[in-house]
Amino acid sequence: MRSKFDEDLLQLKYESGLCKEVDCSEEENKKYLELLKRKKALPIDIAQRQEMNGTKWDKFYKVVPMDISYEELQEYCLLKQTKNLNTIKKCVVFFTVLTAISLFVTVILLFSLFQL
Repeated sequence: MRSKFDEDLLQLKYESGLCKEVDCSEEENKKYLELLKRKKALPIDIAQRQEMNGTKWDKFYKVVPMDISYEELQEYCLLKQTKNLNTIKKCVVFFTVLTAISLFVTVILLFSLFQL
């Protein structure tokens, strides 16, 4: 259970930009290729390089969390949440205005139909 949690946490950090990629040495690349050939799983923090078209290379990299303080992490998370809330607010305003315009046009059309 712990390894799944660690894997998910590392993935979330990576997706949030809180990790960096460090290329593996040639010796490590050979070791990880051998693991894949034997159909064994790679360690949690190791990933295989891919080209733009999706084909895999014989190169690997480590996903290493950045060396940041707890306060910086909290500030980053707070600013990210604020940015997301502003985006949600803009979407709500857009759809509210769109609904109001739709209601206004519907009322005008109904009045014009009943006056005929």
